[in-house]
Amino acid sequence: MDTLFSQGMVFLVILLLGSRYLEANEAKQFDYFTLALQWPISYCKIHSDRCNLDSMPEVWTIHGLWPSNESKQNRPVCCNNNFDAQQIPQNVRKRLKLIWPNLNTDENDTKFWAQQWWKHGSCASKVNGVENISNYFSKAIELARLYNITE
Repeated sequence: MDTLFSQGMVFLVILLLGSRYLEANEAKQFDYFTLALQWPISYCKIHSDRCNLDSMPEVWTIHGLWPSNESKQNRPVCCNNNFDAQQIPQNVRKRLKLIWPNLNTDENDTKFWAQQWWKHGSCASKVNGVENISNYFSKAIELARLYNITE
């Protein structure tokens, strides 16, 4: 697992969900997942015009779970814009509000999750375990717990 730090973000390269779960034609689109975590205080220092530091979580939060390529190029994005927040079970939604909040005060959490699904999650819809909205967000929570860098 590789870890990269950049502007208050940490990128955990998750190889365990890589191409072994993909059909041959899907494996060409991406090789592994990157779990992007962010330190809210650092994020808000950089984006102070959009954040309220008084209400920021004091734990690393999820920024995204992204299909990625070894070449670092041609990462699949924006594969499907269908998002239905009702597909996220209530217990998962409660956990998302804590671990994957929208740090921008001008947008709500659901809008951020919709953007992440549209831009990244929908591109992994043929991978068992993240093939739909519910599973994608549940898997991100599971991985953030597994690789809990706050602890």
